[in-house]
Amino acid sequence: TGGTLTAVPSLNRYEYGTVVRLEAAPSAGYGFQKFNSLNVAEVKNKTFTPATFTVTQANPAVSAVFVALEGTEQLSLRVNPTSGGYVQVTPAKNLFKAGDSVTLTAVPAEGYLLDAWDGAASAGRTLTRTITIQGDAGSAQKVGANFVAGVRLNTSVEGRGSVTVT
Repeated sequence: TGGTLTAVPSLNRYEYGTVVRLEAAPSAGYGFQKFNSLNVAEVKNKTFTPATFTVTQANPAVSAVFVALEGTEQLSLRVNPTSGGYVQVTPAKNLFKAGDSVTLTAVPAEGYLLDAWDGAASAGRTLTRTITIQGDAGSAQKVGANFVAGVRLNTSVEGRGSVTVT
């Protein structure tokens, strides 16, 4: 198959109002193209994973569409799953061409902060990074953000002097 689709939380039955996070993970040589659904408008035709929806009706049904990358000019951008936050990709899609510019924004959950970027985005701790998609057609470029629990200490000096944190 071209990949797997995981629902978080993974339950046999969902109560109305439950927020479900869908994570599509392409197999080697494949890229995630979009979510498809006849009855969940929130995710239908979304071209980026993960995506979320709220259960508002009986029997929600969603599928993930994967495409073979071999013989195409496309590369797959894979954002590693993470806890403590998520990565927003602009433009919001998973398939690109070499040379395309992509903006990554780390969005920490409450009580977390960005510790480091991984993969193609590694270097620095700024919340927003812009990368250029690189690699051979049909390949995947991986990125990720590592979040840690804690808060940042913001300091400033008025007048003369300095602040030392030990």
